[in-house]
Amino acid sequence: MSQFSVIIVDNVESGVRELIHVAVKTHATDWWHEFPDVWIVKSDRTVNWWQERLDILFGISGSLLVLGLPQTPSDRSIGFLLRTSTKSSNWLEGIYQERPVDDPWGAPPPTKSGPVADDEPPF
Repeated sequence: MSQFSVIIVDNVESGVRELIHVAVKTHATDWWHEFPDVWIVKSDRTVNWWQERLDILFGISGSLLVLGLPQTPSDRSIGFLLRTSTKSSNWLEGIYQERPVDDPWGAPPPTKSGPVADDEPPF
């Protein structure tokens, strides 16, 4: 059964980053990788499997975090700002959230009307 996980690394050398990407391309059925140290992967591998396999790539430096993401599309939510890649946002909407490509946002979000109270931030 396919599941989504996010792999996040920090303080890694470019060679380790490249090996992680090779592992992702080898073992994931699909992935999103727009930030140098973040991968969202769709695979039949568990969070523990990813952690155990990737952990061996690290030397004395670097950090690894692997998180399981919600498996039910209705439980998945995202917020993003990607100024340069329509393909990337299409992946997040179509593959990860399983929304139709021709209607990626579904129903319009509810709007808040009326003046903003003085104690509320303007954003």
